[in-house]
Amino acid sequence: MPVDFEKELASLLLEIRKHNAHANTSMVEEAFWLSKAAHEPQKRESGEPYFLHPLAVAKMLAEKGLDTPIITAALLHDTLEDTKLKRDELEKKFGSEIHGLVEGVTKLDIASFRSKQEQSTANIIKTVMASSKDIRVLVIKLFDKLHNMRTIKHLPKEKQVRIAADALTIYVPLAHQLGMHDMKYELEDLCFKVLEPEKYRKFEADVKRSRNEKAKEVREAISALKKKFPEMKWDFEEKKKSIYSIYSKTIAQNKQIKELHDTLILKIITHDKSHCYDALGKVHAAFKPIPKKMKDFIAIPEFFIYQSLHTQVIGPRKKPLKVYIFCREMNETANNGVVALLRPKSENRQLLKEYEKMFSKISSPHIKDGKELAETLDLDFHNRATIIFTSEGYIINVPIDSTALDFAYFFDDKHAKYSSKAEINGKIRALWTQLSPGDTVKMHYAFTSQFSPAWRGFVHSEKAKRIIEKELSKNIPAKGMMNTVKIELEAADRPGLLAEQSAKIANHGLDMEAINAVCTIDRKACRTEIIIRNADQAKIQKVVSELKEMEETLDIKVDYFQ
Repeated sequence: MPVDFEKELASLLLEIRKHNAHANTSMVEEAFWLSKAAHEPQKRESGEPYFLHPLAVAKMLAEKGLDTPIITAALLHDTLEDTKLKRDELEKKFGSEIHGLVEGVTKLDIASFRSKQEQSTANIIKTVMASSKDIRVLVIKLFDKLHNMRTIKHLPKEKQVRIAADALTIYVPLAHQLGMHDMKYELEDLCFKVLEPEKYRKFEADVKRSRNEKAKEVREAISALKKKFPEMKWDFEEKKKSIYSIYSKTIAQNKQIKELHDTLILKIITHDKSHCYDALGKVHAAFKPIPKKMKDFIAIPEFFIYQSLHTQVIGPRKKPLKVYIFCREMNETANNGVVALLRPKSENRQLLKEYEKMFSKISSPHIKDGKELAETLDLDFHNRATIIFTSEGYIINVPIDSTALDFAYFFDDKHAKYSSKAEINGKIRALWTQLSPGDTVKMHYAFTSQFSPAWRGFVHSEKAKRIIEKELSKNIPAKGMMNTVKIELEAADRPGLLAEQSAKIANHGLDMEAINAVCTIDRKACRTEIIIRNADQAKIQKVVSELKEMEETLDIKVDYFQ
């Protein structure tokens, strides 16, 4: 059936004027017809005119209330890549602002790369680098990716998997960092459905059953709150996280869906921010709060932008019930993130500079794949992050289960190798000490590098592992064999300690050439030096990990010699 493009344009303009009655749409109209003509002979895999794709992206941005420059760029976003339109022609017709946005999302030529994967990674890097100057580039790219994922079923299966894997690794956590939770959840499930179709179907059915049961409890909680506080003019909603985020949680926590309490969350929306804390108090008056389950994202926003009060209470059915409290503005921002800041009437546009600064760490395009890019941008833990404070009061987001040494690499990866000890909540602790949400951490540095191969067993984050492995590759022979390894142990002394340490090494078939142990005068601590010949790197790592797990161990250092 032929597409009525006059009607499509009228619909787009109507959507723009719904949010901004006085918008000048002449540039949008010109871009509409130019892009349509430029894409005229092209078809999508579905057989539809290709122009319907940039039009769909423009419509999504218009529905979010964004202004005409970004909508114009969305209409044109594939013209430099897929049509004969020249860069100078585009800039002459629409100016440098529109040209810059379109250039930022334009893919690089495949002929310059050895593989499709290499090209894909380079394109993402190019977009991120452009976003450090104008965050709108990344917003267009995310909506472009969302529409492509919505229509991915028409592509060959192999291509679907590659695109979905890239989206889940890079674009989903980018949406999370930009506070675009609605998009994040939809993208997660679209990717999950492509990558694990059977698992998705099973989890979808299980989550639906869980939500239906939880919905009854949520409705009972709402009735109880309305009855107890009839004067409050709150709005109530049900928040649903993605199927994928629930699946990720079952894997990370080794739990079944029935053991989770957030398949459905009660949302309370107040008139303004000042009423949120009052609502929290009333919720806790109606239902018993669960200790240590309250998070104040109003005082400490997540990624500069997400604000809410989270609490967990014993609900009307005597089971844990999660409650999120927002004011209307915070709720809108929680759903749409940075998109809300880009609206013409937004008063928080200064925050956009913070986001652009976040992406300025990509200063070099020499990153080999999407995984490394995700690690460089700290995207590899978006569903499992916890807040840690620096000694100056700044917030560092690190993966759950991180150690003090992980923190060192997130805080300042250039100086992490000089880390000598960690001060956690005012007390000196070992580098492998696991952190808890809200801990205050100060790293102490030596004048010389303290880096040790043993550190590989001290960290849990992919970022720290990657940097440590790169450092190891510089100093360890390629075959993994070293002539001599020296392990230095400091431990609280007890009878049989040396025998147990030696047994752990011998159990791995390692050749101990010498052992030297010296105890302090009060015999409270013992320093042991063990020399091992012809050591296998993998076995050394296992031994170090086992020695570290001994509760008496205070410190471990490992040196390799040729």
